[in-house]
Amino acid sequence: MRAAFLATLFGLIALAVPASAGAEVLRVFPNDKLTKKDKRQVTGRRVALPLPDCNVRASDCNDRRLLNRLDGFDIDPRVEIRFDRPIDVAKVTPATLYLQKLRGGPRIGVNRIVWSPARNALYAQPRELLEESTRYRIVVARALGGRRASARFTTLTATAALRKMRAQLDDG
Repeated sequence: MRAAFLATLFGLIALAVPASAGAEVLRVFPNDKLTKKDKRQVTGRRVALPLPDCNVRASDCNDRRLLNRLDGFDIDPRVEIRFDRPIDVAKVTPATLYLQKLRGGPRIGVNRIVWSPARNALYAQPRELLEESTRYRIVVARALGGRRASARFTTLTATAALRKMRAQLDDG
């Protein structure tokens, strides 16, 4: 009886706390913490994603090995922000979540926003393609999470095919 009462009480308290009140950012992706220095690469970095159990997930392991040969992340990355609890997705604005070149420049807002309640994760993509071989930061403002959070990442060096695709997109 006491356990049921406490569970109900904590459930009501949880409902009374507004979404994103003090939500802590647990992880930001992409992130250069998942790379390592590599002087042989144009960007000076190489992706270094951890491998899953290759005996159980051989295909995933092979995919990661291929990704780990890249010198950075996609120029149209799927940004993932993991929180410790739900947030108010209506608060996602160009002022609360954006990308910016490390050396400065305009803020790049996000669109294609998806919230995963099962993972307490926000997914979004930049409103524009990023420049290749460039260092960016992803900024999560205090208004979105409990504390300001950021992560740095490097975009990959574009291949000829990727440059052609980007030119076609730029031309409409």
